[in-house]
Amino acid sequence: MRKLLFLLSLSILFLSCGAEGGGNDAKEIQIKQTKGSTYDYNQNSTMDISQKIGPQTIDMTINMVSNMTFEVTDIADGIYTLKTQMNRLKMSLKNAGMDIDADSDVEVSDDGNIMQQLFSMMVKEVTNKPFVVKMNNKGNVESVKGVDTLFESAIGVLASKFPEIGEDKISATLSQMK
Repeated sequence: MRKLLFLLSLSILFLSCGAEGGGNDAKEIQIKQTKGSTYDYNQNSTMDISQKIGPQTIDMTINMVSNMTFEVTDIADGIYTLKTQMNRLKMSLKNAGMDIDADSDVEVSDDGNIMQQLFSMMVKEVTNKPFVVKMNNKGNVESVKGVDTLFESAIGVLASKFPEIGEDKISATLSQMK
């Protein structure tokens, strides 16, 4: 009888363990950060793109590595204000015989390849410049401010360094990067 009572008690314990309210309640994941806290976000992605333009198919591969830092500067009504900064950006673009590698941590070389130089300077110009992200406690981005200014500044710098390309083409390139 003691063994049966022990097994019954043990079975009830196992069935009720591990879950509040019997285990059938939905759980909601929420972000809980404190003002002044910082965290790093590292991303490594590969995109394979195939486009058909008229009779021609264009295949492109883009590899991107980015390292960002987020600092919680304010919390109000479940909305986090995050000072955000891209610390490193590395891109590799392979398209129809054109290979371009750009890394914000590597000095721009004057090797005569103007597209290589343009992309290398572009990734340098968008790094280490803060912008603001507002995000709710569920991780949904509410707004992003300051990115347009960051890209406009990059367009100005690149247009002055590469006047032969033209601001409109540089702007189109940066729009694709966005």
